[in-house]
Amino acid sequence: LTGCPQKAFRVGWLLGNLVLLSLHNMVFERWFGDLEYDEGIYCAADRPTSNWSFQTLIAALNVRGRGKGKVSAAAARELGLIGRKRATSALISALKNVHGDDSAEVREAAAHALGKIGDERATEPLIAALRDKHKYVRLATVDALANIGNGQAIEALISALKDEYWLVRKAAAERLGSIGASQVVLPLLLGLDDGSPVVRNACREALGRIIECDDTEIHQD
Repeated sequence: LTGCPQKAFRVGWLLGNLVLLSLHNMVFERWFGDLEYDEGIYCAADRPTSNWSFQTLIAALNVRGRGKGKVSAAAARELGLIGRKRATSALISALKNVHGDDSAEVREAAAHALGKIGDERATEPLIAALRDKHKYVRLATVDALANIGNGQAIEALISALKDEYWLVRKAAAERLGSIGASQVVLPLLLGLDDGSPVVRNACREALGRIIECDDTEIHQD
């Protein structure tokens, strides 16, 4: 090696990366081996610009096993706060995971995170999540789709006005009122006949916001 500096550099580079990988695995096992706690996730999130920290959160998101959902959910929440689109694919995978007793908590957190990131690649997976059997996953999905706010998302929110859970319908009405697109008016008018008084009131207030915005635009013109 001493006679070939390029080979020496290459071997040194490889050894250095092997050492870093070993350290990463040791620390990951230390932080997440006992999955009763998730302090390691917050330690990683303290340095959001670090690629090592980002990869640690991705790894934590993919932890599987009984009782480990809280770790994955915490990782999803932190990835949402960091807001990197690089996390979109991993979060979509977590959103689709229906295995395990605590997978619903992970899907809920993944939906919230995807909404914060706002990557349009998540639109169709989120639309599919509106059919999730767990109501709080659907509720988180409504918020996420509203944050993305493209045409597909708006149509999905309109369909959410017919969800079986009143809180999902209420959230959909509120988000549609904030979006204010013309195609949401008729669905909100139909929502005035909803069986829940809370949902009816949400539709009424949403329509009021849309009318108020239209009046403001007319006066400005």
